[in-house]
Amino acid sequence: MRGVLALPNALTILAKFLSFVINPNFCQFFIFIYFRERRDVGLYLVAFFFLAILPLIGYVIYVKYVLKRENLYVLERRRRFIPFMVNILSIFLFHYALYGLGYAERDTFQIMLFLWFLNLVSLGITFLWRISIHQIAASASIALIMILDTRLAISVMNLALVMLVLAVGWSRYHLKGHTIPQIIAGTIFGFFSIFCFQYLLQLILS
Repeated sequence: MRGVLALPNALTILAKFLSFVINPNFCQFFIFIYFRERRDVGLYLVAFFFLAILPLIGYVIYVKYVLKRENLYVLERRRRFIPFMVNILSIFLFHYALYGLGYAERDTFQIMLFLWFLNLVSLGITFLWRISIHQIAASASIALIMILDTRLAISVMNLALVMLVLAVGWSRYHLKGHTIPQIIAGTIFGFFSIFCFQYLLQLILS
């Protein structure tokens, strides 16, 4: 009997772990370090602070002390505006810090443009519908790797990345954060946002 009762608890713990580790802030940090051509540990630490830690701190403060909630997930569409703006501000500060530290390379510029694009478009969509932002971030990150990284052909790694996106979607559904249509929509949007961004980037750089 205890084993039967322990399984739902274990699944909930797993779902919470996936939702925390593969959250939008950590995804944008991962995108940045993955596509940086020049490796620099110091820069990675700065990126981790601005792209992952600072937005997360702002989010927790907003939920705990402004909304006064124990549950950290904000389900109401209108209340997502401030967390989005905190994240966008963090990206802006990081972009400014990059130029101040002398990291104004072309690949850095393109990565930052993508982060701006994904956050601003996601903000616009979330006002219309409570789409899964977790799923947008996970899907966009993994699609970006699968499409742009020529080292990954059709392989076991690709399959593992797809399974990871599905696992994130399952975690959001299991925790009752989103419905199945909201998760599917987030996955589709995240994937196709890559093609939209590539098209816009070509227009900007041409």
